[in-house]
Amino acid sequence: TLAGDWSVQLPVRPVCAVVRSSVVLPCSFDFPQSSNESEKVGGLLAQDDGGEVQQYKVLSEMWCLGNSRCVTPKYVFHSAGILLDPSFMGRVEYFGQPGTNNCSLRISDLRQSDSGTYVFYLITDHPTEKMPDQSGIQLLVADSSGAVTVAAGPSSRVTEGEALRLACCSPAAGQPVDYTWFKSTAVGPGHPGQVWNISQATSADSGGYVCQTRTGDQAQNSTVLNIEVEYSPRDTAVSVSPVGGRLPVTLTCTSDANPPVRAFAWYRGAACQPSADKSSHPARWSTADPAGTGRTFSTSNIPAEEYGEHCCVAGNRHGSQTDTVTLRSPRTITPSDSSESRLLPIGVGVGVLLVVVAVAVCVITSYLTRPENVSVAVGEPAVFRCGVPESSPNVTFRFYGTHGSYSLTCPDGKVEDVPQALYGSCNVKNGELMAMWTLKGTSFSDNHTRVTCQGPKSTEAPSAFLHVHDKGTSFFILIGCVIGGFFGTLLVAALAYLTTPEL
Repeated sequence: TLAGDWSVQLPVRPVCAVVRSSVVLPCSFDFPQSSNESEKVGGLLAQDDGGEVQQYKVLSEMWCLGNSRCVTPKYVFHSAGILLDPSFMGRVEYFGQPGTNNCSLRISDLRQSDSGTYVFYLITDHPTEKMPDQSGIQLLVADSSGAVTVAAGPSSRVTEGEALRLACCSPAAGQPVDYTWFKSTAVGPGHPGQVWNISQATSADSGGYVCQTRTGDQAQNSTVLNIEVEYSPRDTAVSVSPVGGRLPVTLTCTSDANPPVRAFAWYRGAACQPSADKSSHPARWSTADPAGTGRTFSTSNIPAEEYGEHCCVAGNRHGSQTDTVTLRSPRTITPSDSSESRLLPIGVGVGVLLVVVAVAVCVITSYLTRPENVSVAVGEPAVFRCGVPESSPNVTFRFYGTHGSYSLTCPDGKVEDVPQALYGSCNVKNGELMAMWTLKGTSFSDNHTRVTCQGPKSTEAPSAFLHVHDKGTSFFILIGCVIGGFFGTLLVAALAYLTTPEL
């Protein structure tokens, strides 16, 4: 008898078979056949107008590949004979009969392309309830009886947060058989078991997987199963070059997404407000180029010739993310000529400011609690700094560049293995807990290298970027520092002389 609950009974383990053979996917189902077995409405059983209990019946039964509710343009089997996948025509036999709960399916003349997750689903005339999502059963078809074959369910391409099921089997493997999964980028003993269930896939789960079967002293590996975990844009950031407030400038937008961002949409002014409907504002589109930080990173540049807010929207089929930057006009100082006595403090202030700026540009000795953009000549080292008060428990400093993506946590100094060209360190100075990334030698390919800094309780992760220029630019910066400091000193002396009363 049927229990009245929505359910499909399928084997838990994957079904293994060889090409050109036949296989039966055993299946049975239950569903609420009457209102006595269904939900109560307002505490009373649902009844028809005559006061009798309603009976529900099956309208259609179907098998499909990959979709949990069989919402698909093609079916492996459909009781109404509609939208059948041509590749299964003449190769499937359904054992279900009206009035039974049998939903078993035979597939003949198997092909390797038949491997996948098979889902059974049914539709009834129940007015409110539907069968819930189904996980299905995995069928693995090997090209020979001695091969180890693997498959991913629902497919090898999933969205971040979805469940992922890796299955492995060998049709000729005897008992007992030990199964172990290995990930190409992982170090360790591997994951034991014929099936590897990942409840919520993340981007870290992307990569190649190999299943190894072991019977006694005999071990055999499968081919590589490539998994792709897709996600919406993240770590989207806009940088400005050159820094200083003068127009025009170049705005650079960088984002990490899978699939990668193909084009960035740029807006300005009111369109950059969080509550703004960007569809009612004109956008400037710029084609994205792959960034040096990996195949999921994209970047694009546009010129900006107006002050105010500018924002970049990065998007793919899974969502979008926006980052905004505000360009402000540099302030000017106009000394008053109403009193000669006011010239001295103003002049001294301007002169001292020039000296301080010149020294600060040439020799950066202060530590900042937010990372700053770094500009160096090609071949020179680049140093990024980020700190928090010494009393803070930790700070996380992430590096994204051509050498890879790495994370540094201070004060413990926890850092992943990094190439020789990169060095991460922690120290405490001037009351700050400081994290530092040092790129020992730079090249033009390091342009747009990015770092993000995040405190222990902060939801924000400010970014900074690297700009690599030729050595001629570095020389002129040095000359500018010397000239700026020299004329700043002369200005202080001249104003002091002019405002000193004659004896």
